Amino acid sequence: MISHEDKILIDRINKHPHLKDRFESLLGVIENTQGQYTKADDAGKYSHHP
Repeated sequence: MISHEDKILIDRINKHPHLKDRFESLLGVIENTQGQYTKADDAGKYSHHP
């Protein structure tokens, strides 16, 4: 179940699509969802910077 605070945060993030995209990119690097990052230097190369 999503807390009230989480709903508020989601609503706030959704008002700023560029930040949402950045958060998703950062989370992908942190979680290494595609298994492509083996060291921090690799993650830095592939994270999206504005």
